[in-house]
Amino acid sequence: MKKINSSLEKVLNILILYPTLNKEGICYNIQPLKDKPSKFIYNKMLEDRQYLVDRHDFIVALSEFLQKKITKTLTIRDISSYNIKHICEKNFKPQEFDDTSISNGELITAALMAGFECKPTKDSPSVYFNMAYDSLKKLL
Repeated sequence: MKKINSSLEKVLNILILYPTLNKEGICYNIQPLKDKPSKFIYNKMLEDRQYLVDRHDFIVALSEFLQKKITKTLTIRDISSYNIKHICEKNFKPQEFDDTSISNGELITAALMAGFECKPTKDSPSVYFNMAYDSLKKLL
């Protein structure tokens, strides 16, 4: 039996814990898809989850970056994962990856892997995390 790559295993464990996590975030903004058949929506979700699986090495590297650069707080703050992903894109540029753009789902997966807690935002696939504002400001 072939051994699973440890970075792949880490991403798969997060996907098991969060069954609606995908490239876009936690669940979907279903409004643009409302006229599509349910099979189309299901296939889109599978495709967007596979994206996270395919980028497992990148996500683990991002998770390590978050652990080093961002302090955890006791309470969950009101800055969204989508905003945090933009902050990280300016600072996270590992040379071993050609594409260093970060999807909202990649940021969420990496943060959960790094041990941050989250809560969903309203009407959005983004989440809030227990990340210190001061740590995020240093990355601006």
